[in-house]
Amino acid sequence: MTETPKGDAFTKTPAEAAAFDPEAWISGAKPLTDTAKMSNRPDLVAQIEDLEEQLQKLNRAKSVDAALGDGGDDAEQVKIAQQIKALHEKLEGSWMHITLKALSMGKYAQLQDEFEDDPVGMATHGLAESVIEPKMTVEQWLAVHEVVGAGQFAGVWLKAQALTVDRPVTPDFSPASSSILAGLDSSKS
Repeated sequence: MTETPKGDAFTKTPAEAAAFDPEAWISGAKPLTDTAKMSNRPDLVAQIEDLEEQLQKLNRAKSVDAALGDGGDDAEQVKIAQQIKALHEKLEGSWMHITLKALSMGKYAQLQDEFEDDPVGMATHGLAESVIEPKMTVEQWLAVHEVVGAGQFAGVWLKAQALTVDRPVTPDFSPASSSILAGLDSSKS
């Protein structure tokens, strides 16, 4: 014998099911959204990595010197560490926070048809449609692509595509919030 599924979708009485108003439900519907970020200074990452490498070499040399009884001077290490910190601060100030929404399947199919052999056109037009904030034109997205390069740009576009074609609406399980709420519940007992 097959058990009847449980849950709100399966326990509505015929009267409750008949009272469902699709127009009211549709008027309150919102597209799936997500956020992404893009830096206008990705060049800083390579500079930071180079300085980190220099600092590691100095630290290794200092360890050898210390083992040999020579404490040495930290001035060069401090200078490089300060340069790294300044570059990190610049990098932190370089992020554009982007709010994306899922496109309708009709709009997505239209973009695919129109830009079948032009992935950059598909992405720039797709982002112009998919991005809620900051609102930018196709030409602005093309300029962004030219400046920051394909890697970062593709990352944002792929995230926008995933919202439309393959991201489930079910939220991820959150152990952090569940443990906090469980702690609140147990303190009430």
